[in-house]
Amino acid sequence: MIIGRILLKKLGLTASYVFVALAAASCIQPSGSGNNSGGGHSSQSSAPAVAAVQIQGLLSDGPQYNFGSVLVGNPPQFATHTFTLTNISSTPISSIFASIVGSATYSFVGGIYPGTGGNCNFSLILAPNASCSLVLQFHPTGTTAFTGQLQIAYAGSGSAQNQSRQLLGSGGNTATLVTVPASPYTFPSSPAIAGGPSGAQIFSIGNSGSVLATITNISLTGAAFFLNPAGTTCLVSGTVGSSPCTIEVDYNPANPVPATSNGTLSVSYNDGLVAHDGVGADPAPLTVAISGSSVSPADHLVFLPLVPAAQPVNPPASIPLNTNFSATVQAVDAAGVFTSYFSGTIKIVDENQSADFGAINASHNILANNTGIAM
Repeated sequence: MIIGRILLKKLGLTASYVFVALAAASCIQPSGSGNNSGGGHSSQSSAPAVAAVQIQGLLSDGPQYNFGSVLVGNPPQFATHTFTLTNISSTPISSIFASIVGSATYSFVGGIYPGTGGNCNFSLILAPNASCSLVLQFHPTGTTAFTGQLQIAYAGSGSAQNQSRQLLGSGGNTATLVTVPASPYTFPSSPAIAGGPSGAQIFSIGNSGSVLATITNISLTGAAFFLNPAGTTCLVSGTVGSSPCTIEVDYNPANPVPATSNGTLSVSYNDGLVAHDGVGADPAPLTVAISGSSVSPADHLVFLPLVPAAQPVNPPASIPLNTNFSATVQAVDAAGVFTSYFSGTIKIVDENQSADFGAINASHNILANNTGIAM
C-alpha cells in the first residue's frame, strides 16, 4: 500500500490516467458488483429481453384456400385465384418471393411467379398499407383430391419473414347420360293392325357424372315409333342430375303386313364442357337403337278370357256397353293362328251386332287404355 501511494505521488499524471481507466472499467462492470464482507467478488446479471418479431406482411385467404371441384376433360379446365400480400406495418418490406410446393396441379398463371396479372416481385418495395398480388391456377389431372402449399417470403425490418397457405382442390367428372334399358332395345312382337294399341317402353335417362347435364334435343326416327308425352319427364332445356328422367316410346306397326321396324331414340345434351350432339367434332348424343316386329296381319280379335266386373268368367252372349273389363285380347290371322295383342282394361263403346266373341265378322269398337281399336 505504501509503494502504491509513493508511485501515485510521483506519477500523478499517470495516476490520473490510471484513475480514468479504472473508472471506465467500472462503467462496464456487471450491475451489482462490489466487494463483500469476506473480500470476495460477486456479480448478478439478467439476460436482455428479446422483442417479439412483428409480422409485417399479411397474406390473404388464410389458413387455406379451396379451389373446389374442377371438371376433368377436353378442353382442359382451370380454376384461378388471386392472393394478396398487404404491408400492415409502418416500415417497408422488400425482396418478396413466392413458390408452390406439393402437387403439380397448382401453378402460377403463365407458369412464372407472380403469375400473369400479379405484381409482387423480388425488386418491389412494398410501402406501409400497400398490397401486391399473386395469381395461381388449379388444373386437376384426375377425379381425386389434390393438395399443395403456397409459400411466400420477404425482408422485414431487420429480419426475413415468411407465410404459407394450404391449397386444396379436386377433379370432377363431366356429365354422362345413360339409359335403362340399354341399347339396343327390341319391342315384343305385335300384330300389324292399323290404329291398334301400341307397345310402350319407358326409358330411364340417368347421369353418371358429377355435374348436371342439360338436354338440348330429343328425337326419334322410325315410322312405327312415337314419343308419348304422357310417360316423358325429360324436357328440352331441362337438366339431369342424380335423379333420372324418363322418355316413353310407343311402338305401333301400322302396315298390315309382317315387317320389322327400326328406329333410333337420340338425346343431345351438354356435359358441362361440350355439347354431345354429333355436330362437327362434338361427341355423339346418347342413342338407343330400337326395333320391333309385326306378325301376320290379323283377321279379327277375340277376348280370352273376358272377366267383367259383374259377369261370370265365361263370356256371356252379350255385354253392357261402356263397362270396364279386364281381358286379354288376341289377334287371329286368316290361318287361325292366335297372337297376343293386348292385356289390360278394355271398354266396348258401341257395336253393330251382338257381342258374339266367336263370330269372325262381328264388329265392335272398344277402348283399350283409351286407344280406340276396331274388332
